[in-house]
Amino acid sequence: MNQSPPPPNPNYQQPPPQYPYPPYPPPYPQMPPGGNPPPGYPPPPPNYAPHYHHRSGYRSRDGYHSKRSDYHDRGRRNNYSSRNDHQERHDPIHTVFFFNVPYDASLEEFTNYASQFGETNHIFTKFEKGIAFVTFCDIRDAEKAVKSEYGKINGRDIKTSFAYRPPAHSKRDPCESCSTVQVKVISDIPKSTLENVRDALAKFGEIRSAHEGDDKGEFIIKFFNLKSAKEAVANNGLDIHGETVRIEYLPEEDEGDDPAEHQSPHHHHSRSNSDRNSSNGPSSNGFPPPPSYGQPYPPFDPLGYPPGAPYQMPPGYPAQPPFQMPPGYPMAPPQTQGFPPQQVPAQQQMPQPQQQQQQPQMQQYGMPPQISSDYSQQMQAGVPPPPPQYQTQLSSAQPQPKGVSEQQLKNFDNLL
Repeated sequence: MNQSPPPPNPNYQQPPPQYPYPPYPPPYPQMPPGGNPPPGYPPPPPNYAPHYHHRSGYRSRDGYHSKRSDYHDRGRRNNYSSRNDHQERHDPIHTVFFFNVPYDASLEEFTNYASQFGETNHIFTKFEKGIAFVTFCDIRDAEKAVKSEYGKINGRDIKTSFAYRPPAHSKRDPCESCSTVQVKVISDIPKSTLENVRDALAKFGEIRSAHEGDDKGEFIIKFFNLKSAKEAVANNGLDIHGETVRIEYLPEEDEGDDPAEHQSPHHHHSRSNSDRNSSNGPSSNGFPPPPSYGQPYPPFDPLGYPPGAPYQMPPGYPAQPPFQMPPGYPMAPPQTQGFPPQQVPAQQQMPQPQQQQQQPQMQQYGMPPQISSDYSQQMQAGVPPPPPQYQTQLSSAQPQPKGVSEQQLKNFDNLL
């Protein structure tokens, strides 16, 4: 049986027709390659990618920035076999680092062991950690100690390498291990040459190298022995070919490499991953470091634009004209323009439950028959009524009044 559709509701309002409207402008203008953000937008956040490289201990030799390129390709910097290219020495220094020293070694035993390489100027030991630092007077003796084969103290192999630059809080004077001096001619127009200065300072000791400095009349002289440099500085104000020169130490030439450039596992104790990630510097896994106390994380925005910024046309672009229908299309009906705020129709209200109960209910397949009023109280209590075929059995199961037999009740039921 075909049922006709219900009649349309006269209060229902049809939606406006859909026309091919132009797309909305993007929420943010696109930045040109290499250009600046539009006016009113903050600059993008700094790029951390250039700072997130591998740890310095795993860089190649080409990644180092050394001021001494003439010593870049010298031999190995230590005498133990487990070494890599990043542990090579740029320039030897007078201080040698000894490790794997026995904990029960005495100062006399270690001094005798270190003195076999040459004259020592200073010895610093920490036998409870198995390490020691020895400064040799002649730099050739320091090279001999590093390049020599394994020596033994109490049956234990002693390993060596050139020491790194001392920390900034070190109380030791860096001039005590410096054999490089700077010679400056005190004259407006210096006439002394490198050969003149070299010949004048050769009387203090054997010269390892000599070259001109950055300024005119400035020369860098490197001795082999610390005593030679000390004697040269003591003769400050020396006269060379009628010109007075100023002689002073240049300790940055003999301080050694920065530990961050090599990260030797034997020289400095390596930190765990949790300690390394807890520092405030850039971490090694490529992510920004965690914020310190009082500095929360900045909001993540890959483009650097704040959320919800109003759209503005970039400079040089005309303002967007109002929308007009394309040629050949009829004018849009009035309802497409939208209702004014004061003329918006009120929202239709759904009929109340009392009105729905007044309408006749249609019998549908699977629904129980109409229930008599006897069971209205049971329906309100949430108890479903029994089927009609069981009502007779329920009535017969009720308690019988006294003085009436079962046969009389059956006869009464037949009369009904």
